[in-house]
Amino acid sequence: MKPRWFLEAAGLALLVILPFVADLLIPGGTFLLHTYRNLLTIILGLGIDVIAVMLLALLALFLVNKLEANTHSIVVGMAAGSTLWWLLCCTVTALLLLPSTGILVPIDPMLKRIETVLLSLGFTFPMFAVVLVLLRPHAISALARALRLGLAAFSLNWIWILPHLIYLATLKPVSGFDFSANILPSNGSSRIVWILMDELSYDLIFDHPVSRASYPNFDRFRSTSISFNHVVPVGHETDEIVPALLSGHPFAGVESRSNGGLMVLDPQSRMWRQFDQHDTLFALARDYGWSPGFAGWYNPSCRTFQNVLTTCSWQPGIQDRLPLQRLGASQNKSAFANALMIPRFFLELFLWKSHTNNADARRLEQNKHDYQAVMDNSRKLIQNNRIHFIFAHLPIPHPPGLYNRTTHQLCACGNYLDNLVLADDTLGLLEKTIDQTPSANQTTLIVSSDHSWRIPLWRGGDDWTPEEEAVSGGRFDTRPVFLVHFPGQTAPFDIAGPTPEMTEHDIIAAMLQNKIKSPQDLLAFVHAQQPQSPPTAAAPH
Repeated sequence: MKPRWFLEAAGLALLVILPFVADLLIPGGTFLLHTYRNLLTIILGLGIDVIAVMLLALLALFLVNKLEANTHSIVVGMAAGSTLWWLLCCTVTALLLLPSTGILVPIDPMLKRIETVLLSLGFTFPMFAVVLVLLRPHAISALARALRLGLAAFSLNWIWILPHLIYLATLKPVSGFDFSANILPSNGSSRIVWILMDELSYDLIFDHPVSRASYPNFDRFRSTSISFNHVVPVGHETDEIVPALLSGHPFAGVESRSNGGLMVLDPQSRMWRQFDQHDTLFALARDYGWSPGFAGWYNPSCRTFQNVLTTCSWQPGIQDRLPLQRLGASQNKSAFANALMIPRFFLELFLWKSHTNNADARRLEQNKHDYQAVMDNSRKLIQNNRIHFIFAHLPIPHPPGLYNRTTHQLCACGNYLDNLVLADDTLGLLEKTIDQTPSANQTTLIVSSDHSWRIPLWRGGDDWTPEEEAVSGGRFDTRPVFLVHFPGQTAPFDIAGPTPEMTEHDIIAAMLQNKIKSPQDLLAFVHAQQPQSPPTAAAPH
């Protein structure tokens, strides 16, 4: 065998696996931010695939060189056409994985349409190459030589990719921890419980509730709380909003470091910097004697706030971010089982089968599991009387639907409007959990959301329903929820004027510093910041 064959085989192996792992390699991605980092068996599976492709490529090169001239030209032409098609797939994948522009678009349907087009071209390219062999044999020979030279040169990328993948395989996961046993229990101390429901719309819960749906727990809670009726969101992406609320600084973007750490973009200087966990509400709570605890999903808080939290539990959230995972690969499977995912993909591609339905079913089941896990951990956190500042980030009513609002049961069904009822039921359950704690009459309860229902993002997607279209009318009401209930509070108050979402950080920081202890304190605080919009006593809701 010729030495250059090994370079060509290595280049082909890299080209084959690239679309399945590009998320791990493209700078500025957030995949590593939203994963447990337990990638060892997935990367070992990739290693098996790379070796297998190289061996097959070397065998193919050896056999092709034994063919007679005409057959050799046809085979080389088909191989060149297939390689060009796969190169197109890799290019499209790379473009789709470039850092987000922040524009809300229905990504999933777009990806599926692009996938359909690319799959249809998978047979066109080789056939066109065969025709070209018959009409212009010298042209296809020149193309084949250029592609082989390109593959040999492309293989040099292994010089940096291989160490990078080895590094990722060695990263240790940070899935959760609990140091509360080192803190003395306190049954009579003040507590703050902050429940953030992802994608909860103020408009649909309070102003324009869906017909044939009721939200008794939200209505009751609002009737004894301070309600901010017009919160102006700081953004529309959870991985930017939650760190901003916790730090008090808005960000123009987030990225992941190679180890999964959080990098944030300063909107003024346009400079990237590492997120500072010591300049957050969790650090402030710790410094003022409130032992902080977190239970949530998506944002990797157990890693980001590892040094300032007393206890933490976390679910990665939206699943199947890595294409290999959408095919069925998992850190819970063996390396050999993960290695079978790519061959199975090409077999299904040849048989014109789709893996989309299996991926959708896995996503729904995982979302139900995430909700149940976050709820269990949130209730345990509330029941732990050693923790005094609790932040629970719940994955509801974020689409897709996972609830039947008629039966009040989790299911692989429903839509965002069903999830709103799940959010109401969840609030009631968490309130009961708080009421059963010794510090119930000393607990301030905050209910908020990071952003509203992002209609431009979900509209037109596969999960979008006629009911959602009718209810939304295509109108995007951007107002998230922010309500505060103090111990013993019985009167409602409405803050009607526009309130920047970042004000939530300032209010909670003042609570942790014992500057706000009552509804009157909060109303005075808001009035000092927004004198043009005085709070008003609300009529019973």
